[in-house]
Amino acid sequence: MKNKASKPQPLPFPRVKKYSLRRILSDAWELHVRLYDNGFIDAEIEVRREFMEHLTPRRLNVVYEAFEFYKDVYDRLHIWYAPTREWITSIIDHFHVKLREPDTLTPWKPIVLGIVVAGLFTYALSRLVKGGEQ
Repeated sequence: MKNKASKPQPLPFPRVKKYSLRRILSDAWELHVRLYDNGFIDAEIEVRREFMEHLTPRRLNVVYEAFEFYKDVYDRLHIWYAPTREWITSIIDHFHVKLREPDTLTPWKPIVLGIVVAGLFTYALSRLVKGGEQ
């Protein structure tokens, strides 16, 4: 699955996840597939990690997209679908769902960079002021 334009992700919670993958789907969305030690697989589409909106609960649990992602490695459909709390082992109908992009997308990296630069500037100025008083 690594060869399918996915990036390994560090595991944010101390669960028994074996692997966590994400695939960028658009400028705003990414597919996040989690694989657990016991064979459990779940997947969702969420706002990309580059944006502050990733921290919001705006996520869509998916089945077919995840299966298309991993079927070359594991050819059986067996995904946990959280909204219905059921294992999905076959697909009867395919629904095409178009997600509306969030109204705003706030990149977090420039904000953090600005805070760091402001902090360093403030520190440098405080050192200059203290040096001039001696």
